Amino acid sequence: MEIAMQKNRHTIIFVIGPPGSGKGTLCKLTATRADTRDHRYVHLSVGDYLRELGHSEASKSGVDSKLSNMIRDYLLDSRLLPANPLLVALQPRIHSLLGEQNFAVTLLLDGFPRTEESALVFEEEFAKPVKVIALDCKREIAEARFLSRARDKLDDEKLFNTRYHEYFDNTEVVRVDGNLEECHRGFMAVLPQRSSGDDGEQVAGNH
Repeated sequence: MEIAMQKNRHTIIFVIGPPGSGKGTLCKLTATRADTRDHRYVHLSVGDYLRELGHSEASKSGVDSKLSNMIRDYLLDSRLLPANPLLVALQPRIHSLLGEQNFAVTLLLDGFPRTEESALVFEEEFAKPVKVIALDCKREIAEARFLSRARDKLDDEKLFNTRYHEYFDNTEVVRVDGNLEECHRGFMAVLPQRSSGDDGEQVAGNH
């Protein structure tokens, strides 16, 4: 990853928040709306990626069978994957997103970190994020969103409560109670400022 991050061309932003707070929606929207000629936002949902690894054959997922089975077991038990195997699973995907680009990329790492240990291991093995964006949402709104999307048969009220408490146990916070446009403006406002070129114009993070 040191090669991919060389000369500060690429940066990483952690996007965290309770389940149902809209992390994935806002990151996807940013990845489609905020690109410029020489810079691109890329979205990686850690939860979705782990589900993909846990449900796919090891040979197709790019991870060994032992790790793939471990991920599957932790998902079935609704447990958080330990930091080291989590980073082993993420490394090839992050490298593929950042490693061969000819323009600057900001990776929006959605749903990571879930624990302090994961954050520390990530900084040691990959890079320090330029910013951590924490989304804030009323519990009843987050729960309604979580239950309505039901991406997995295990996405029930019990899992929401588990994930909700895990988040606040590990987190100290952009209000996202409004409509999508209001939420996205608030999200964009906290992105780090970048200079778009020699003229020093600041873009995609003015506040």
